[in-house]
Amino acid sequence: MNSMARGISGHNRTMADTVTLLTINLAMAAVPLPFGFEFPISPHTGRRLDAAPALLQASGADIILLQEVFTARYRDVLIESMRGSHPHAFWRGGANSLMGNGLLILSRWPIDGGQFIPFADKHPLAQSVWQRGVLMAELQAPGIGTLRVMNVHLSPDPPFIAPDRAPTRAYRAREIECLLAAASGASDDTILAGDFNTSPEVCPDDYRSIVERGYRDVIADIHGTQGISTFERGNPLVREGRYRDWPDQRADHILLKAGTRLKPLNARIVFREPLPHPQGPAGFPLSDHYGVQVTLAR
Repeated sequence: MNSMARGISGHNRTMADTVTLLTINLAMAAVPLPFGFEFPISPHTGRRLDAAPALLQASGADIILLQEVFTARYRDVLIESMRGSHPHAFWRGGANSLMGNGLLILSRWPIDGGQFIPFADKHPLAQSVWQRGVLMAELQAPGIGTLRVMNVHLSPDPPFIAPDRAPTRAYRAREIECLLAAASGASDDTILAGDFNTSPEVCPDDYRSIVERGYRDVIADIHGTQGISTFERGNPLVREGRYRDWPDQRADHILLKAGTRLKPLNARIVFREPLPHPQGPAGFPLSDHYGVQVTLAR
């Protein structure tokens, strides 16, 4: 595709040496059932799935990193609905887990290769439901060159308790070590993006254990670390969901290696607004997480 016409819905750019990335935890959790059925866990999943493709396309992002796309049907709907704008998709099924890993990467440009790297030493109950790890892919961005993107979902364990509770810390520390080891041999143009379940506000030691080992938090670089949330109790989907007691935090990040030649041009929190009718329920945003979107230049 001509790099001068990558944008959608008013997002056309004249610079060929920029790339826009978007990460969002879509909170589309469901238990797969026989004969292609599923039992939804997250609220209003069907209506949010109907709205997601048009909203993701309208963002103008070139590379989209999604978390919590937990069934093959949800994944296939997103891939097929976005094939016209993002014809390249990468995922890996989760072995020995009920719902898989829920990670999906969509791109305007061909994906040269990648792999899923599972986190080791996970709580057996959590691992049997949800395979934890990082999805890594390489692609060639016009005017930018080779990018390695790592789609991340660090998770609270033992299973499904708030990330600031003491029992979660040892599990998440091991996940962070696995993530940083996977990224250590990669080029300086490696990007970590996703739901980290840690932030400057909640479990700041875990957050610092990543950024102090050679990573830049793009939102923090541009906007500072205070007063910005991607997961908050004011979100109607959070109030209705099983995580209503979790603390507000900026859980979702896009992190650059300190030595990268990529320069952030802008960064913003997206998808805070209620879904428009008739695509979704009045008063509900796309997810219980808001998205993070950044534009980078060489």
